[in-house]
Amino acid sequence: MVKIDPNKPLPDHTKLRYEECYAKVFLEYFYPNEFCNLIIQDKPDLYDCKNDIGIEVVEAEEQRKKEAVKLWYTMPYVSEQEKVKNKDRMKQLGEEYMGGFQVWSTISYDKDIDSKPFKVLYAVLNRKLQKLKTGNYKLCKSYELFIYSELMIRKEWHEKMLARLIDISTKYSLKYEQIHIATQDSLCLYNIQENTFKFCDITEKQKELAFQARKLVERGEDE
Repeated sequence: MVKIDPNKPLPDHTKLRYEECYAKVFLEYFYPNEFCNLIIQDKPDLYDCKNDIGIEVVEAEEQRKKEAVKLWYTMPYVSEQEKVKNKDRMKQLGEEYMGGFQVWSTISYDKDIDSKPFKVLYAVLNRKLQKLKTGNYKLCKSYELFIYSELMIRKEWHEKMLARLIDISTKYSLKYEQIHIATQDSLCLYNIQENTFKFCDITEKQKELAFQARKLVERGEDE
């Protein structure tokens, strides 16, 4: 059992993954008519027993940035020797440590949905579709995918993003009927089956719901 200090970042390995708890909390809050009491399990990560829907949860974040961010937010909790090493590592990753308030290197979205940050998302989707067709998942009526990210998708890009996700999905016999993408400020839903999309602004509730997700992780250690 991992001992979680409520005043420190979550440890690396916990019984429940934070991303899965995040997906559960956000889906149940923003789509209460579609999702309630999602069960956290394995293959698929979340299960809606009422509608027999399996939901896989995956993170889409560049590894360089992910490592740098972790080094930054864990800095106050490591030894002085470790801090020196971690600051050097951040520099190697292209980020200069600035203390409590960090300014990160600029991310360019100059090519809208063809911008470099989205390459990770498309790679993740392809990888999950390949795994889905292996048949190693619980047999469900349908499957959906929740992608946890720090991406930015502008309103005028949603139609093109839907077309891109459908284009990727058509290469596979078994598809995710809906793909949810959590971004910096929105929860986007792309219905691959019906060729529709919608999105919710999550900025007002994001902090509160993220806190609830963390609490789920903490409670998971006591079960």
